[in-house]
Amino acid sequence: MFDASEGYVIGDLINSTGADGKQVTANIAVPAGALSGPTRMRVIKKYNSAPVACETAGYGQAEDYTLSVAPAGPTYTVGGTVAGLSGTGLTLKLNGGTGLPVAANGAFTFPDNLPASTAYAVTIGAQPSGQSCTVANGSGTIVSANVTNVAVTCTTLPTYTVGGTVSGLTGSGLALKLNGGAALAINANGAFTFPDGLTSGTAYAVTVSTQPSSPVQTCTVANGTGTMGGANVTTVSVTCIDGTPPTYTVGGSVSGLAGSGLLLKLNGGPALPVAANGGFMFPDNLAANATYAVTIGAQPSNPTQLCSIANGSGTIGTANVTNVAVTCVTATPTSFTVGGTVSGLVGTGLKLKVNNGSNLLISGDGPFVFSTQLATGDSYTVAITNQPIDQACTLANASGTIGTANVTDVQVTCVVSITDRIFADGFEGAL
Repeated sequence: MFDASEGYVIGDLINSTGADGKQVTANIAVPAGALSGPTRMRVIKKYNSAPVACETAGYGQAEDYTLSVAPAGPTYTVGGTVAGLSGTGLTLKLNGGTGLPVAANGAFTFPDNLPASTAYAVTIGAQPSGQSCTVANGSGTIVSANVTNVAVTCTTLPTYTVGGTVSGLTGSGLALKLNGGAALAINANGAFTFPDGLTSGTAYAVTVSTQPSSPVQTCTVANGTGTMGGANVTTVSVTCIDGTPPTYTVGGSVSGLAGSGLLLKLNGGPALPVAANGGFMFPDNLAANATYAVTIGAQPSNPTQLCSIANGSGTIGTANVTNVAVTCVTATPTSFTVGGTVSGLVGTGLKLKVNNGSNLLISGDGPFVFSTQLATGDSYTVAITNQPIDQACTLANASGTIGTANVTDVQVTCVVSITDRIFADGFEGAL
């Protein structure tokens, strides 16, 4: 008795004479619960439709074979020991697989089992914080026992401090931060040092998190960013001046605007709607030495336009910025669709795709169009990703380059095919 789940489609023979050497092949995955011993396999070929295991109607061919299912061999684990670990985040990998988190010194074992004669390689997936780990005895070939001698040794990396000097401070409440961490209170002029140490190669950035008051002052940071080397950083300079510094606006002019919906942004902030040609100005004020960047938040439509920006970025000086130039032009169509016609389709399940887009399910003869649009000059290739049941479809005019019009001449032609299937019975027991 052949169960419904025991059928395997081998493939289709199309327009074969029987003497032309055409053949189809396929692999059978033996079920995990299969019992050892002999089992029956039936190979069936049927014309013009999908065969079932036991039938007498139609044209075709059937042959029975006896297969022997052999038991799987033993498998073994890979593991070892970790020493010197004090940081967090260490992961190990076996043969590039899923990372194994290791939280403490001692023994470790990968959950994967490997059969004899399999090559293995243990690597560091992620280094622990503030440490560097190396692997010894990490590669080899499984013999006939578990691998237990992989040695992972971790050492702590040296750290260095970041600091500098403060000058001009007369107010109270000044606070600095290193890489956005905890605030460091500064009460007087002179040297300062952050308590956190950083390893070599780590980026650092010192910022003012709270400006001083009583009196109101504005403090700026120089030499506040960089990458740690092999020594303490002592060159950060914080300079404070009395009062609140003046601020300046950013603006410019728009030309060529005919559509609606144009939005501009300053430093990625709230969008500024622009409805007509002429001057514009962002409501935000920026201090001297602040950087600015004006970008398009949304292009205009009705008609569709493309706007570009000149003089859109820079650094605030000691005056308002008024020379940002936004120029808009009416866009012409530059993207087009790909499609064609299908003929001869009687089966179900035909799927097509263009380039690496989504599958398009085709249900019958007639025209089709992909939703994806391609730009002029782009190349396109239409492919069959799934053949219909009991049919084989071929393509004509399936590739080319997008010009200045939609592609409509892709042809998909389908014909009836012969399907071979294997039915394997007995995985659940012996003959």
